[in-house]
Amino acid sequence: NYSQAREYYQKAADEGNLYALTNLAWYSIYGTDGQVDMAKGMRMFEQGANAGNPYAQASLGWLYREGYNGTRKDYDEAIKWYRKSAEQGYGNGQATMGWFYREGLGTARDLTLSLEWYKKGAEGGDINAMSSVGYAYQSGLGVPVDYAEARKWYEKAAAFNDYYSMASLGWLYDAGNGVKQDYAQAISWYEKAANGGNTYAMGNRSRRYDYGRGTRADAKEAARWAAASIEGGDQGKLSELKGSPSNFTPQFRKAFQQILKDRGYYNGPIDGDFGASTQNAIDRLAARA
Repeated sequence: NYSQAREYYQKAADEGNLYALTNLAWYSIYGTDGQVDMAKGMRMFEQGANAGNPYAQASLGWLYREGYNGTRKDYDEAIKWYRKSAEQGYGNGQATMGWFYREGLGTARDLTLSLEWYKKGAEGGDINAMSSVGYAYQSGLGVPVDYAEARKWYEKAAAFNDYYSMASLGWLYDAGNGVKQDYAQAISWYEKAANGGNTYAMGNRSRRYDYGRGTRADAKEAARWAAASIEGGDQGKLSELKGSPSNFTPQFRKAFQQILKDRGYYNGPIDGDFGASTQNAIDRLAARA
């Protein structure tokens, strides 16, 4: 009930509550309960940000970072507001400062400083920061590779239903990095992440069904999850299917062709040969992403 929510936000904002004011600004930015009004939303963000509200500061920073809906993309301005937010202990602001230093956008790339900011955000309860700390340890970004430490942070984020972290835990168990290799555990994490919409997990779940690792071999189920992964936009699975079809069993390739045929993308033989007609059909499936 957005109109009821607006009424209460407005009452709170009229009493000086800057979090309510910022939520009202988002209503204007997104047109939640009416027309989009970027100018009005920006003015409200600026009012809250200039008054020192960290939520408003991070919100204003996001507009400049994304260049959303006509806002000029300005990393310098974005960092200015995110830093103000982060220095007040706001987890989202701290995590985003970690992102700026990791990507080297608007500032020199500094992986050590990036990890420091991510850790501050993670310790303050920001879920994205938790998964980003895990990724830093997994990938050796600003710190030596430490899969056990990566697992610890992924588990923290997964406890808050972070599907990226669930997929990453699946990969750790799949590869036996930082843990004893355990295909059953891997597919359990992949399943949780895939059911939450993580396309990387969908693709890896497909592989487990294809080869029967951690579960029964089931070509139809493997093909179904691979198709879901591609429809969701997973470029890794798309590239593998098109470039390395021999990575998949003949049974999988036939089942995948059948899915393409059932959806009207393919009218060739079900022979497991990923030739030009199958490749074109895969491209048509990917276009749904």
